Amino acid sequence: MRLPLINRRNVYLMGYWQSYKYFQNIHPLLQKELLPIEGLDKHHQTYLNAINDGSSTMLHVRRGDYVQLRSAAEIHNVVDLNYYQRAMRYALERDPSTRFFVFSDDLQWAKSHLPYTERLVLIEPQLRGDDVIQELVLMRSCQNHIIANSSLSWWGAWLADQSSGFVLTPSRWISDLAMSVEDLLPRQWIRL
Repeated sequence: MRLPLINRRNVYLMGYWQSYKYFQNIHPLLQKELLPIEGLDKHHQTYLNAINDGSSTMLHVRRGDYVQLRSAAEIHNVVDLNYYQRAMRYALERDPSTRFFVFSDDLQWAKSHLPYTERLVLIEPQLRGDDVIQELVLMRSCQNHIIANSSLSWWGAWLADQSSGFVLTPSRWISDLAMSVEDLLPRQWIRL
């Protein structure tokens, strides 16, 4: 079907255009399509084996541009350590045997600040072109999800089979409290 042009006028659209409602009807299709073309490499397969070997909770820490670029920091506040501590306690109360598979653009910060160090599995990147899709497969393979205010961890949680797990998300996704995130975060996701 061809969509009509909008009267050939200039149109200015402002927003993030992030909503699960845009594609919730094709969720199973996206689960099949959003995979590495050549499958998981050996490095990431080792992590997947560990994820599948017991109770797993994905934990994503995004810092990078949120810390280093003022323009990004003004829009997306950095999720503080308190959020991760509370979320990890919640996960351990639900399942004391869970392990936290940590994805981050600042693994050194995660390693030196996150509690329960004996339960952490830090996902080391390979610094290859397909690291993101490889990590997305690992994220979505976890049973539970502690996400950052990041589209990558959002997709990792949304693509997962959430029938028995939980998703914890920061209650403040962006700095502008007047902007609604109701269509961004599914109702069953728990805001901390």
